[in-house]
Amino acid sequence: MYDSGGAAGNYTDDERTLYLIQPTNAGTVTIAFNSFDIEQGWDFLFIYDGSTPNAPLIGKYTGTVSPGTITSTGGDLLLEFRSDCATSAQGWEIAYTSIPENYPPVSSFSITNTTICQGDSIPITNTSTDATSYIWTSNGGAISNDTSANPSVSFTNSGSYTINLEASGPGGISASSQTISVTIDSPPIAGTYANSDTVILTKWGCRIYKYFN
Repeated sequence: MYDSGGAAGNYTDDERTLYLIQPTNAGTVTIAFNSFDIEQGWDFLFIYDGSTPNAPLIGKYTGTVSPGTITSTGGDLLLEFRSDCATSAQGWEIAYTSIPENYPPVSSFSITNTTICQGDSIPITNTSTDATSYIWTSNGGAISNDTSANPSVSFTNSGSYTINLEASGPGGISASSQTISVTIDSPPIAGTYANSDTVILTKWGCRIYKYFN
């Protein structure tokens, strides 16, 4: 970032310019001055620890002594440059970097269908935020992959079961759990009709198979 004169020119007279450095999701911002040259005692650069001139003033700078490296306490820095009506100079060049803010993760998931056929599994939809890794457990179900973001779970018997999720991220660890009531339909039963070559397998809530001779 440069003053109004850019990389090669001087800044202009009678300036009142604000430069807001506010990277997305930044936890802190650091600026380093590669060059600094403004009219001593007449032109000034103010640096604020925040996004407005009402934020705490870090420093007021003039002349050719570089402000050095400055780091904010939050996610933004504001530079205010003021020049008088005469005599300009090369101005300044800065490079800035930011460190992302580590938001604490929020563990959450949803399960929409708990009535299944025997041998089938129940998909789990992970709705956690700000998490990068997961650990799933259950008090009676078999998790397909206990570190996957969106695993499935299977059961051998109908009943009430608890699913647990521990979600971790740079901001910490969050846990959540849900107790679900699982209903497992038994397999279809074969039946025949008198004087018929047709065999029909049926089961409500599961699958229907028809075989014709």
